[in-house]
Amino acid sequence: MYYCFPIDLKEMIPESRLENVLFFDEDQDCFFDCNHKKVDIKDKKVLIISDIFRLYEMLDLIDEFEGNPINSIEEIEQVKHWPQFIETFHRDVSIITGEYFEDLSFLTYLFEKYGVNGSIFLKTVEKDFHGVISIIDAVEPNSPFRKAMKYHLQDEFIISPVVTIDQDKLGKKEYRAFIHNRTLTSISRTLHKTYHQIPEQVIPFINGIIAELPDDFPSYFVLDVASINGKLDILEFNPIETAMPYLYNSRMAINTGDLTHQNITAIPEYKSIDCSFDGEEMPSSPLFDDIPGSFSHDYHKALTGENKLHPALSSLFAREFVKRKQ
Repeated sequence: MYYCFPIDLKEMIPESRLENVLFFDEDQDCFFDCNHKKVDIKDKKVLIISDIFRLYEMLDLIDEFEGNPINSIEEIEQVKHWPQFIETFHRDVSIITGEYFEDLSFLTYLFEKYGVNGSIFLKTVEKDFHGVISIIDAVEPNSPFRKAMKYHLQDEFIISPVVTIDQDKLGKKEYRAFIHNRTLTSISRTLHKTYHQIPEQVIPFINGIIAELPDDFPSYFVLDVASINGKLDILEFNPIETAMPYLYNSRMAINTGDLTHQNITAIPEYKSIDCSFDGEEMPSSPLFDDIPGSFSHDYHKALTGENKLHPALSSLFAREFVKRKQ
């Protein structure tokens, strides 16, 4: 299998030195490896590694050169819409559109379920926004949330109760697992620079989820799980093409056989990271407040009193969606 990255990431990613990693050269109109040798991808399996903005462009390139992406567009969409196929264990998770917040019966349901002082957790299916929304803001027509939502009535949102993830001295007990061909190949806590081990019970929990997946669910994905009130549960699924790897994660289908990190300092050898047992962590990924047309951008503008809201179709995400539907 080849792993294909956008060329502008070549100097930024540690995997760029590996022989089965490819980049696309627009000037020469070809794929090349770490030695700048031209590679023919026809009929070869290719795992795209990209950001959410260029994923579909990369898929088009693989198709143009007759390669075989490990996930089709339809399979990537299936992973993004995971609550339609998979149930969590201890909380209700579903997908709605922004139109629901214009529906009085739905707002009444939220009010009755969570109460006047309650909140919901909301995340766009396209991953450009996540946050806790108070029930008051959800039901109040003139709240910044509702003002922004008027421009995103067709956007899809994952909605669930707010949960508190258990913590220890290293932070949240949240785990990211990379799954290749329905096999757990690497797992890490959501830490970039701090050595740690994985509780033994997490591994069979993840393997159990994999074993119970619907037959038609994709075989390559990233799974996030966490300890909530002392019980493990699914947080979310993400496309393997765009998911961020943490310290012990590898995008490559390499299983060291030490998933719980008994050899605690053995991180993937191609990574050059200064780690410690109580290291200073990298900041969390920002929301897309600066991407015009994203819900995150429009909500931020509404919160700060700037009324320059953009119609949803001006967003990169919406344009890609419309292009795929045509």
